[in-house]
Amino acid sequence: MALRIEDYALIGDCHTAALVGTDGSIDWLCLPRFDSASVFGSLLGTEDHGRWQVAPSADVRESTRSYIDGTFTLVTRWTTPTGEAEVIDLMPFGDGYADIIRRVRGISGTVEFLEELVIRFDYGEAIPDLVPVASAPSPTDARLGAHRLDRALVVGMVRAGNGSALTRSRDAGASLAPRPARVDPRRDRWNRRGRHDEPA
Repeated sequence: MALRIEDYALIGDCHTAALVGTDGSIDWLCLPRFDSASVFGSLLGTEDHGRWQVAPSADVRESTRSYIDGTFTLVTRWTTPTGEAEVIDLMPFGDGYADIIRRVRGISGTVEFLEELVIRFDYGEAIPDLVPVASAPSPTDARLGAHRLDRALVVGMVRAGNGSALTRSRDAGASLAPRPARVDPRRDRWNRRGRHDEPA
């Protein structure tokens, strides 16, 4: 079930935007543009209509979120009984693809995160065939890295320890077209790429 609209924050790349809930779920995203059909549409339906959730698997004692000054880079911080960690979400722009970067960073103790990716094209009507990145693409494929795959759902666990960081990214573009160079979220510029006052 979707959250209240005031429980969502916006990240975007000037071509499209995603709504990120306080529960760590991206519940709305149209790709590759604002006027495209949705890929994550659980805002208007159920989880089966598409979402990407990255959130602690344990009970959350406290959560806060804010944007990094001068950017659309969203930082959500969770405190659980076992530690504290944050997820940094952004959509950099300028490479012709719609990229979403989600970085899990441990602050203290250890926090276990559950990652659930449910891709649904065309406002939840089309379930893609999920194929590993190395496979030959077709127009109906969704190419993914190393995860447990089935036709409808991708599930993974992430453990964030003190000072550790793990980055997940997804991008979208024509699957038969040549791919641009991948965004490297580990580089020093990764936060600045999300700024809206810098040229693409």
